Amino acid sequence: MKAPINDSYVKKLQPPTDSRYVLVWDTKTPSFGICVTAGGVKTFLLDYYVDRRHRRVKLGRYPALSVQAARDKAVKWQGKVIDGKDPNVKPPDQVTMLQLADDYLREHASKKNRAGTIRNNKRYLDNHIRPKLGRYTVASITERDINRLHKSLEATPYEANRLLSLLSKMFSLAIAWKYRPDNPARHVERFDEHRKERWLSKEELALFSAALNQYPNQNVADALRLLAYSGAREMEVLGADWSEFDLERGMWTKPSHRTKERKLERTPLNDLTLALLGKMRSQCDGTGYLFPNGNGSHRTTLQKAFQGVLKSAKLSDVRIHDLRHTFASHLVSNGASLELVGKLLGHTQASTTQRYSHCAPESLRAVSNQLCSVFSVV
Repeated sequence: MKAPINDSYVKKLQPPTDSRYVLVWDTKTPSFGICVTAGGVKTFLLDYYVDRRHRRVKLGRYPALSVQAARDKAVKWQGKVIDGKDPNVKPPDQVTMLQLADDYLREHASKKNRAGTIRNNKRYLDNHIRPKLGRYTVASITERDINRLHKSLEATPYEANRLLSLLSKMFSLAIAWKYRPDNPARHVERFDEHRKERWLSKEELALFSAALNQYPNQNVADALRLLAYSGAREMEVLGADWSEFDLERGMWTKPSHRTKERKLERTPLNDLTLALLGKMRSQCDGTGYLFPNGNGSHRTTLQKAFQGVLKSAKLSDVRIHDLRHTFASHLVSNGASLELVGKLLGHTQASTTQRYSHCAPESLRAVSNQLCSVFSVV
């Protein structure tokens, strides 16, 4: 909507009751306007185009910034735009870590990373990078700064190293974007990680299964069952659509955008999984997401439900990803080859599946016992 933006009008402007915000554009100064949120916050705006790209900048909030001061600021910015400059773009040496974080999420993560990765990286950004480094310019960050932040998480080496990897990627992008010439995170020494090897025993699986049967929301319980039965990753299960399953042939075709390796995966399903899917399909129309959220999309996490089931089953020190480890570990301990298990898990590198080699002592003993026939001849 348009109106003459002046002190009297802005003062009387009321918050919207039927939307999150309302935009009002000035009838005097082109592209100058004000945004009023449902919470009553009034912010002056300026719209403009640079290189045929639309830009919108916040000039300041009312009443801290008066109407006249905001209008003068808008006119000044428009003058720079006429000269071919983008006033909202800072010189490279003035870009802050806050802006780099925003650029990373918008220009890289949203296009390259899976939803789970984005969620984890947002947590690192919000809990560590923004509060501790955000006010500094990208160009001023030193290896000592990165090392200090990394060392502050020494008690959780895995978390510390993931944070360091994120920072290294951000600074690699900063080099490409001409924010600085080097990567201060590159030579920071990572902590030794002792991989957590946790998988549920048969007795623990029985407790887990009984707790799932008692869980109030059986659609969520089925999602956890599917994780345990198939060895799939959490987001592969939560984002699954019925069109991906061929129950007659017993196949699950996972689209590339939802697999870790960004490759189409065709996974054969065991009888346990097929029975579960058959039961689920009989209870719905067999279209859309297996685990909808009621808003036209799918569930994005099972963490709360998982913790509730663990508490009911009296199990501790278990992560949701350990269901995948459990799937693989029991297969290997029952004689399945690491190569076949790796294919079921969607591993592209044999070394990734090697972590389960400790689960096959009987298979290894059988190979070792072949020596008995040799010594019996001697």
